[in-house]
Amino acid sequence: MNAVQMDAGEVAARVEPLLRLQGLSKRFGAVQALEGVDLDIFAGQVHCLLGENGAGKSTLCNLIFGVYAPSAGRMTFNGAAHAPRNAGQAISSGIAMVHQHFSLVHDMTVVENILLGQKRGLLDRRFWTGDWQAKALNV
Repeated sequence: MNAVQMDAGEVAARVEPLLRLQGLSKRFGAVQALEGVDLDIFAGQVHCLLGENGAGKSTLCNLIFGVYAPSAGRMTFNGAAHAPRNAGQAISSGIAMVHQHFSLVHDMTVVENILLGQKRGLLDRRFWTGDWQAKALNV
């Protein structure tokens, strides 16, 4: 049976997640900020982290982005162990983070804001001509 003959569930079962979090926890002294987070994110999916202040949304993102090291658990990205020691390593592996602060450039699209500064610190508007989506995957 080839992929064309499989239903969506069968295809999804055969594909590894792009990002997998398993038992991810983070403790700051006596405060347990996250405990036992399991999450699979597949290529092409969009997720929203929603919760009250103090729920651990930023902490989770900071673990993935290398700002903090997890207290427990493991992460894999693109099939390999993911344990960035800093944001630069996360960026080099292909992970970017859009912070919740109001530091977005309002005249730019969402994609332009996400990729801002990824290419030698400058955003060349000529990049967005032609097949810019394919180019964005190779930045």
